Amino acid sequence: MLLLGDWGGDDDQTVITSTETKVIAGMAKIAAEKNTQATLLLGDNFYSYGISSGTAAMRFQSGFENAFSDSAFDQMPFYAVAGNHDHRGDANLQVDYHQKGSGRWNMPSLNYNIDTTLPDGRTVRIVMFDSVELVGQNYFDEDSGEQIEEPPTASTSAVSANWGWIEDQLKSWDGDFLITSAHYPVHSGCSHGSVLRGKQHDTYMSTYNVNAHLAGHDHCLIHIEEGSQHHVLSGAGADNWYSWSSSNVKSEASTKWYMASKNNNNHKGGFTGLTFTPEGGKFTYYGENGDVLYESATFASRKATIDV
Repeated sequence: MLLLGDWGGDDDQTVITSTETKVIAGMAKIAAEKNTQATLLLGDNFYSYGISSGTAAMRFQSGFENAFSDSAFDQMPFYAVAGNHDHRGDANLQVDYHQKGSGRWNMPSLNYNIDTTLPDGRTVRIVMFDSVELVGQNYFDEDSGEQIEEPPTASTSAVSANWGWIEDQLKSWDGDFLITSAHYPVHSGCSHGSVLRGKQHDTYMSTYNVNAHLAGHDHCLIHIEEGSQHHVLSGAGADNWYSWSSSNVKSEASTKWYMASKNNNNHKGGFTGLTFTPEGGKFTYYGENGDVLYESATFASRKATIDV
């Protein structure tokens, strides 16, 4: 599957950016070569202020249906989570579009699971959750350049219920691979930093032997490991690049690779792929033209880890 974050145009007048067009073309190339089965959209699907009832139809048609019109995407399901820019508008309108239009847009709720069985019988669960509802808006102030962290807009009881739902999905899964996906990262060395670090999700990943967390938010490409956990940030879909600071990565984590403002080698953007082989899962990072930038180590199934 392909992983794409922070991709959704610029505004209602610039529904698709030039970088986004290049990135999607690169994705189509890889999808055709690899027979890709799905794409995960990691939030900020509609810049810069989300969508409203008056703009939803146009933005979905031009920004999603037309943007992903290559034949490589014809039958491909896209699974989305909401980002902080999506919540500047009405994120529930993205839920309302679930399996409408071409039927490829999948977002049955702000929080949901993708459960699938690989051809060899191994099972995968990806817990897709709305991190913005949990911890609030996280963004740069356009005037001061300072990072703003606002409290959750949901009630305390709703936030608690959502954390509880996530834990239930993790602890109830006894399959081979367990992955979480949200807009905010647990670990990031780019400008926004490690937004979910120190939240309940940290404990959940260790307690329930989660293989990986997939995120966007920072407009970079990053691979970080903490113990057996892989932290993938794929936020280079439309407007790049943010600056890198190693001090943003917590000491418990190890940065394996990144691409940011000072080392992008003239790449305009990029995306990530997740491939499962008999040995396990592996992440591949691509530039906007589909060239391979970096490949991660292979991670074994949770059952193999437990057996050891």
